[in-house]
Order: sequence, then structure tokens, then C-alpha cells
Amino acid sequence: MTCYNNLKCLVQLLFSEDRLKTKQVHFSTSSDDSSVFHSEVDFRFKTYAPPAFDHFRGLFGVSQEDFLVQHKNSPLRELSSSGASGSLFYISKDDEFILKTVQRKERRLLLQVLEDYYQNLKQNPRTLLPKFFGLYNYIPKTGGNKNIRFVVMNNVLPSALKMDWKYDLKGSTYNRRASLAEKMKPYPTFKDLDFVEHFPGGLILEEATYNALMRTLDLAASENSRQMQRLKEEEKDLEESKIQKRTDENWFGGIPARSRNGDNLLVFLGIIDILQSYRLSKKLEHTWKAVVYD
Repeated sequence: MTCYNNLKCLVQLLFSEDRLKTKQVHFSTSSDDSSVFHSEVDFRFKTYAPPAFDHFRGLFGVSQEDFLVQHKNSPLRELSSSGASGSLFYISKDDEFILKTVQRKERRLLLQVLEDYYQNLKQNPRTLLPKFFGLYNYIPKTGGNKNIRFVVMNNVLPSALKMDWKYDLKGSTYNRRASLAEKMKPYPTFKDLDFVEHFPGGLILEEATYNALMRTLDLAASENSRQMQRLKEEEKDLEESKIQKRTDENWFGGIPARSRNGDNLLVFLGIIDILQSYRLSKKLEHTWKAVVYD
């Protein structure tokens, strides 16, 4: 099937049932025709929906060669995480890729929303959603070790700049202050109340930058594809392209801002943990905390 620029046709091709099948390779310490020889330990390695993620990497400008080279012989660095999900984070040598462990339900959810995720990427190239490059599962032969499911995604924080503050923001005030132990770390992750304390007057953005950012956030949150398309008017596209050009050339991909004290800042934004299922119990918990604490 040839689709060219036909979005509907391309979606049907990429996300058909047979294209979302799992590819599995067995790595064995004993050489045979059904496995790949490996000198360390026996394990199986699963790749989920390879054609879909190959296409995503192409959309993100990541070549197959760069993707493989960065993970083939280069050691990964473990990153500290203050999140409640219990996920482990590792970063590639060039700081471009992050490997994040995920639970079975998160893997299932990502596969379920792949088509909607793709539609969002096509209609909103500047989305703040994570850029997923691949979904995998490491399965050791020995029964004592658990499966390790992980996604490979982009790193939104630049390695070329020294980071002054890092925040995990949820829009709530209940229990949203970094612990003393967290604050003692070399690169702590602060929370909502810490942000309010550090920037009591908030941050100031240029009007054009603010408007472009709000449109990006609106598009990321919208579930109506027609509304998303209507927002892409020529005048807005021209304005955003100018802002994007200036951002790429001068600000390392960050958003220029100022504090109320007049300090110049660069802000880097990204939406994370989109694979967390927001069930009824969580909704009730959020409502209760909002009423009692906010």
C-alpha cells in the first residue's frame, strides 16, 4: 500500500494489527539456529510495534544509525528520581535519550494510544508530550529476575547549559514541597510550593511567546482533531515559526523568561508520566485534596 501524504491511509498502514505485533529475539549462551549467540546470560528481548516507532523516530529526526550507536557500546548513567511511580531513569552518553522503566499497565496503555499519539504529533509538531522512540522488554531466562520493561524517549533538559533549578509540578499544594533529603542532593528536584517560594511573583514571558506556548498547551490537551486543525491558521503558523527560529538559534530550545526581580531565565518544559492511568480512585483523591488543602 502506498500512502504518500494521505494521513488516513498512513494511519491505517502504521497501526494495523499485524504492524503492531511484537518482535522477539532470543539471546543464548549456546549457539543454535533459533537464537543469537551471547556470551553472558540467556535472555529474550521484545520490541513492541517496530514499524510505528521507526516512523516516530523519523518524525523526530532521529536516524536509525544514531539511535543504535548511542545504545550499543556506550554506558548509561542512572538518574535520580523523586517521583512516586518508582520508575528508574537512565540517560545516554550524549544526553539525547532517556530510558525509563515502565509497568505492565503503562506498556499496555502506550500501545493502546499509539494511533492518537501519532495524530497529535502530526497536527502539533511542537507538542510538549514525550517523544517516544521505542518500547522494549528484557526477559531473563532465570526465574529469579523480573522482566524489565522500558521506553526510550527524549531528554528535554540541555546538556550544554548549567541547570539552576528543576521542578516537578502538578498544580497542587498538598504535600508538594521537596523533602530535606531531596534538597541535600547535588541536583534536587523541587515541587510546587518550592516554586512559589522561589518565584513568588511568578515568571514573565513575552506576549508572543506566551501566546504561542498557550496554543501549544491547548493543542496538547485537546481531543478534538478539527479544533486542533482550525488553530493552525497561516498567521499563527508564521508567528510561531519566527518564535521557534529565534528559540532554536539563540536559546538552546528553551523559553526566555524573566522573574519579577528582573533576572533573565531560560525555561524548559515537558509533560511527563502520561502513561499513568487516572482512575476513579485518583480522581476522588485529587478532589478531596483540592477541597481540603487548596
